[in-house]
Amino acid sequence: MSHTIAPEFKENIVTDTPDNTPAAPVLPYSYFKADGASLDAVDTMQNAKKEHEKMRAALCKRFGADDMMGGYDAAEGRYRFHSFYFSPASEDKVPADWDVTNRQTGSNGELQAIFAKPAAGSKDDFFVTDYCGLMLRAAKRSRIENVLGCDDMPMKELPAGDYHSAFVRTSNVNKDKYNYNQDGIGHIKDNVTFCFGSNSPCKGSDPMDMMKMMGDWYIRVPNDETGKPRFTPPDAAAVAIKDMLVLDKQERGQRAAAAQMRSFNPHI
Repeated sequence: MSHTIAPEFKENIVTDTPDNTPAAPVLPYSYFKADGASLDAVDTMQNAKKEHEKMRAALCKRFGADDMMGGYDAAEGRYRFHSFYFSPASEDKVPADWDVTNRQTGSNGELQAIFAKPAAGSKDDFFVTDYCGLMLRAAKRSRIENVLGCDDMPMKELPAGDYHSAFVRTSNVNKDKYNYNQDGIGHIKDNVTFCFGSNSPCKGSDPMDMMKMMGDWYIRVPNDETGKPRFTPPDAAAVAIKDMLVLDKQERGQRAAAAQMRSFNPHI
């Protein structure tokens, strides 16, 4: 015998159907184990990064500078040079005919840094411009998005608060800054997070990132609003967040053991 449920009581019925299952949280990132074409892209990027750093060091050495301010401008697709940095100990190495753009001093007037660059139209200015042109190829290929041929990842919206910087994480926002052992948050820092907190809502860059863990390379790709990766690296295999957290723990242990061994034998 069938029974008919009155309409006024139907809204109070709870069932085991998916309609009553809490929605899974939207994860900020997807993770992929690099292989094939994506692993080739990782190798290309690593080699380009080393080449770019070597060229930057050579340019600084030529002029006695400690560092240079500049790099690849993704928006304009060119290499942008700003100035050279000289420490107080290198003050006498600043060429006399250069333009000093800033002499940074402390509260007591002590010299902290000198920023200078060749005068416009000078021989040194032409050399730096040409050399930066040579660095452009390596600098451009130092970004995994450029090597893979995908679009830049969109900026991410962040509320006021403290932010995580772990490579493996299920959230960008730190809801308990005094708890350093939160579920879903790894310990190994990523390579791209530079903003760790804000007193007001803000936007932050959110590029793809890579990490070598337990001998393999893993690529982190930002997700869209639905939790789907904005790009899938070719030939790469998706890795579940729970497995990435296990890898984070294993890699952290391996790095700690290696550091301990080096403390006993610096030649390792």
